[in-house]
Amino acid sequence: MCLDPVKTILKAKKEKNMAKTLGFLIITSLIFGISSILLMKNFLFGSTALIFGVAMFLISLIFALVFGLTIQISATILGGKGKYFEGLTSITYPLFYLSVGLLAISLLSFLPFTGALNIIIIFVSFATAVSVLYRGIKELFSLDMVTTFVVVSIQTLVIVVAIYSTMMMNLGTMMGGMML
Repeated sequence: MCLDPVKTILKAKKEKNMAKTLGFLIITSLIFGISSILLMKNFLFGSTALIFGVAMFLISLIFALVFGLTIQISATILGGKGKYFEGLTSITYPLFYLSVGLLAISLLSFLPFTGALNIIIIFVSFATAVSVLYRGIKELFSLDMVTTFVVVSIQTLVIVVAIYSTMMMNLGTMMGGMML
C-alpha cells in the first residue's frame, strides 16, 4: 500500500475515504506503541513498559488528530482547497514512515553493533516522512510548493511554541510551588 507514497497520496485524494485514513492512523499509532515498548525494554520493567507503549499509542493518535486540524486550518487560510480529511491524511501518511523506521530500530536493538544501521534507518525514514508531508499537503490541498513550505513552517512554529509554552508553564508552576 505505501511502497509508492506518491501513488498512495493520489489514491487517497481521489477516494477521500476517512475510515481508511483513520484505520491507517490507528495502525501507525499501534506501531509507535509497540516500538516504544521494545525500545524501553532495557529501561522500564514489566507493566511500566506496557504503560509507556499505551501512552505512546495515545500520544501519537491525539497528536495526529490535532495536527491534522492545524494543517487544515493553515492550508485553507493560505488558499488551499480541503477539509479535515486532507489535513489528517497529510499527517497520517508521513507518521507511518516514521513509525516503520522506529519499529525497525526497535527490532534491531536486540542485536549488537547496529548503531550505524540505525542512523541510516533514521535518515531514510525521516527523509521519506518529511517528503511525504510536503507532497501530501501540496497534492491534497492543491497548493504550490512555496505555499506548502509556508504551511509546514507554520506547523513547525506551532509545535515549538506549544512545547515552549508548556515548559514555561510547568517551570512557573514548579517555581511557584518552591516559593511556598
